[in-house]
Amino acid sequence: MHDHDPDSSLHDRITRLEDIAAIHTLKARYAAGSDVCLCTPGHDQAVALAELFTADAFTDYGPFGSFTGRAEIVRAFAEVLPGAATWSRHHVTNPIITVDGREATASFYFILAAVMRGAPGPATLWGGYEDRLVKADDGWRFSQLIVRFAEPPR
Repeated sequence: MHDHDPDSSLHDRITRLEDIAAIHTLKARYAAGSDVCLCTPGHDQAVALAELFTADAFTDYGPFGSFTGRAEIVRAFAEVLPGAATWSRHHVTNPIITVDGREATASFYFILAAVMRGAPGPATLWGGYEDRLVKADDGWRFSQLIVRFAEPPR
């Protein structure tokens, strides 16, 4: 007899891969939702994006501020972040996702094309995300999302 059930191991591996794919999709939904909030800001768009987070989530957008809890995150997406940019396209790459049961960590790079308020033309921003996630009964949610802006050397 073997010490482990091969079917259980396969099931666990498939579940892990499904979780990684779901987290990758969640990040893509976040990027698309962020673009909607910046291009056509509004309360409904912000609520839809904030639903990707847990009720007590923490976000840190560096120079744009930190926000805790869904109400503050809605305010960030409806008012604060659209106050900085009028248009954006988020491109998220290089995922490193680690799943541990119903919790996960993820890091991604981003390239962000944006039109910043008051700027004469488009800007390109670079950086990375450091995320913590939890698996709710209805799917994965961000419990923490930290944005780290980077600047290429000149």
